[in-house]
Amino acid sequence: MKMLRRILLFPMFLLITSCGAPKQAIWTILVYMAADNSLNEAAIDEINEMEAADFSDEINVILQIDSREGNLYNFYPGARRYHIYPDTSNDLQIIHSPVIRSLGEIDSGDPQQLADFVNWGCNNYPADNTALIIWSHGNGWYDAYNRFCPDNDSGNSISVPNGDLAAALYGIYHEIDMLILDACNMQCLEVLAEIGNNADLVIGSETTVCTDGFPYSEILGFWEDYNDFDMLAQEITLTYINSYLPGGSQYQPGVNPGLSVSSFRSEKINDIMDQIENFVTAWQISAGEDYMENARGNCLEYNDLNADVDVIDFFSQLVTEEIPQDLEIFCNDIITLLNQAFFCQQYYNLPAEFSGTATIWFPDTEDTFVNLNVVYNQLEFAETDWTLFLDSGFSRQNMP
Repeated sequence: MKMLRRILLFPMFLLITSCGAPKQAIWTILVYMAADNSLNEAAIDEINEMEAADFSDEINVILQIDSREGNLYNFYPGARRYHIYPDTSNDLQIIHSPVIRSLGEIDSGDPQQLADFVNWGCNNYPADNTALIIWSHGNGWYDAYNRFCPDNDSGNSISVPNGDLAAALYGIYHEIDMLILDACNMQCLEVLAEIGNNADLVIGSETTVCTDGFPYSEILGFWEDYNDFDMLAQEITLTYINSYLPGGSQYQPGVNPGLSVSSFRSEKINDIMDQIENFVTAWQISAGEDYMENARGNCLEYNDLNADVDVIDFFSQLVTEEIPQDLEIFCNDIITLLNQAFFCQQYYNLPAEFSGTATIWFPDTEDTFVNLNVVYNQLEFAETDWTLFLDSGFSRQNMP
C-alpha cells in the first residue's frame, strides 16, 4: 500500500469566470473520487500523483473528491472540485491545483451526484473527447462488503443490481469515449451489461485493485500522444501492470499482488449476451455433466465469495474436456468473440493460464446461488437466463 504522506493544502481558490467560451481541448478527463470512506487518505495521495504527470493545456483533468470527516490529513471534509494541473515545483507535499468549486457535504453514493458532475464537467470544459474515471471501492455487481462508491456518512453506495450505475450513466448527456473503473473487481460481464453502450471503451480489473490504483503520474501523459483510442487504451492497460512490476513506479519490494486489467469494446456486449443465452438454451440440460463441473472446478476463483470465474477461462477449460463436437465449436466461437471484445488483457502473479478479461458469476455452492439469485435477476445480464444454467447444474447434482 502507498505510504501515507502529510498533505498541505495550497491556499488558492479559483472561481470559474470567463468573458468568452472556454477553449476546446483534445480531452477532458473527469475523475469522480468517492472517498468518504476508508480510502480517503489514498485518494489525496492520488491527487498528488496526478499533479506529478506531464500534460499540456490541451488536456483538462477535472476532479471531484468527496472526503471523510476526521481524515488523517485533516483534509477538507465534504466535496470539492479541482482543475488538476502539473505541479512544476516537484513538491509532492502540496496540492497546487486550484479548487474551482466547494460543494459542502454530498452523498457520493448517490448516482445523481455522478451524473451531475459529469454533465457539469462536460459543459464547462468542452473537448473533442471525454473520459470518465470512477475511483473508489468496488465489488463487481455485489451489493455487499466493499460496495461500489460507498459513502460512509450517508450509508449509501452506487448499487449495480438496483440499477444505480445504469441510471447514473444514462443520466449523462454527453458521449463518454473511455471509462476507467479504478475500483476492485468491476470488470465483470454483469457490470459491463449495466454500462451498455454508455461508454465506448471500458478499462477495469476483474481482481483486487491495490490502493495505489492506476499510475496516474504516467498515464495522464498519454492522452495527447495517441489519436487512436484502442492504442491509448492498450498503453494504459500495459502501463497499469508494468507499474507494479520490479522497476515500476508503484512496485514495492516484497509485495506481489495478483493483478489483472483489460480494455473492452462496449459495442460487443450485446453479442456476448446473445452468445451466453445461446449457450444456456443449447446446453442447460448438460449443466451437471462431469465435463461442465470439471471445467468450472479448474477455473481460478475471484471476488470475496470465490463465486466468480474468468469467462474465457471457463470456456477454455471446457475445450480441454471430452465434450461434444458442436459444444467445442461453440466454445471456440465465443472465445474468439471475447478476445475481440477484450482487445487488450494483461495479468500478473495469478495462477491461471487464462485470466485478465472479465468474470462471470459461477458459484460452486448451492447456498451462494440461492442467497444471491433474486438479486442477480435484477441485473441486465440476467436476460441471458444464465441463472437457469446455474440452477440446472445444482438440480442435477441433487438428483439421486
